[in-house]
Formats: sequence, C-alpha cells, structure tokens
Amino acid sequence: TASHTGASWSSALMSASITPASASNKILVMYSAVMVCNQAGYTTYTSLWRDSTQIFLADAAGSRGRSSGVVGRVDAYAGETLSQQYLDSPSTTSSVDYTFKTRSSDGATVAYLNRGVTDRDNADYDFRGASSLTLIEIGV
Repeated sequence: TASHTGASWSSALMSASITPASASNKILVMYSAVMVCNQAGYTTYTSLWRDSTQIFLADAAGSRGRSSGVVGRVDAYAGETLSQQYLDSPSTTSSVDYTFKTRSSDGATVAYLNRGVTDRDNADYDFRGASSLTLIEIGV
C-alpha cells in the first residue's frame, strides 16, 4: 500500500524500468491502480512519467491542470480501479524509468493506493487491492 497527501505530485507509487533494444522501438505502458481518496467531494489526479517528464496528458485548456486520470471518492470503504495504457516513443537505447504518481485537488486530501481510507482489519468493509505497472517493448 501507499499514500500521498498534498497538491504536488508524489514520489513514485509504482515504477518499472526498461532498456529498449532500438531507439525506434515503442514501449507499451499499461497500468491498473486501485485508489481512493479520503475527502468526499474532492478528487485525486494520477500521472504517468517517463524519467522526469510527465507523459500521457489530457489536452491543455486554459489554466486547467493536466493529468492522465482522475479518481474520486465513492465512500470510505470502496476504491476505484483506474486502468489505462499508453504507447510511448522514448527514442533511446538507454534505460528508461516509468513511474505512476498522484496528487490531490487540495493540500489536505490523502490519496491511497491498494487500500481503503479506514483500512480496518474487517473483511466485510475494508479492502486491499492489487495494482500493476507493466512495460512491453514493441519493435518497429
């Protein structure tokens, strides 16, 4: 499990590395994240990064923030599963690090990965989820 509080991007909640065999090859990045945030009416944003560059972003629109995904709060016990994939062109034969990060819509909201907000030891109400970040090289 992991958590992050705040409106700035977290450190990596999930990460994976790959070294492309050819600079023209593409990397299929697939992730599934079980998430929930602790504040009703607030949201958690997710983002995919290649090394220190944010990738797979929504289109720019005015001063709106850009992210890969958005997770809200269903209730204190149930999270949401966000599954996405992105075909990246890193244009290198050096090792590439992909990371999955999160931030909240305000400074107080906490985003949780693979657990519920209350995280009690109660099989009837609380869950632990499984998330993954998978990289596949595609020859071009």
